[in-house]
Amino acid sequence: MRRVRLTPAVGVCLAALVVAVSGGAYAAAAGSPGAIVACVHHSGGGLYIARTCAGHDRLLKWSVAGPQGPAGKDGATGPAGPAGPKGDTGPAGPKGDAGSAGGPSSGVLPSGVTVRGNWAGGSSTGGTAFESISFGSTFASAPTFHYVAGPASVPAGCTGGTSANPTAQPGNLCVYSVGFRVNTPGAVVTGAPNTAGTLFTVSSSSNAAFSDGGTWAATSP
Repeated sequence: MRRVRLTPAVGVCLAALVVAVSGGAYAAAAGSPGAIVACVHHSGGGLYIARTCAGHDRLLKWSVAGPQGPAGKDGATGPAGPAGPKGDTGPAGPKGDAGSAGGPSSGVLPSGVTVRGNWAGGSSTGGTAFESISFGSTFASAPTFHYVAGPASVPAGCTGGTSANPTAQPGNLCVYSVGFRVNTPGAVVTGAPNTAGTLFTVSSSSNAAFSDGGTWAATSP
């Protein structure tokens, strides 16, 4: 077999040419797919291409392109952290104000809440006039009815109250007269409260016209 002696530079160029011609798929018998193979002469280091190197010469091979490395793995998602401690219970909200007299019902009022309003009743002839008072809310139990004709007749359940400043002790409904009554000796005011208010009457024992009116206060029991 005829050997062609090559210098290293020429050998590299020739190897590149072989790769170009073969489309990068050249392989010698002693090589592996994708590798370039040459022999290095034991004397002088010259390169030559042969299917098998001489006994004292050294086989030299190098790859055009290495094999594709394995795909990298995505990092695993870490475990969820522990749940945080339960928060403290917040403070209770403020208590709502009582609705005005005649307003919509807002439930049972706590003890000691006072509601107020105005009232009037009468007739152009003798007889009885029916009137009503609404607390606007519900009491836990019906209050006691009191008619206060003036400062000299204030009952214990209405102590300290006047027609200009109506008050009532817990569990009492105080109906105050402002003093413009007609046929005073014959006007009588009576009522029977329930937990939402009261129906009451203004009446006269004579056949003459009568009237009365004023303010009222009721305090939940």
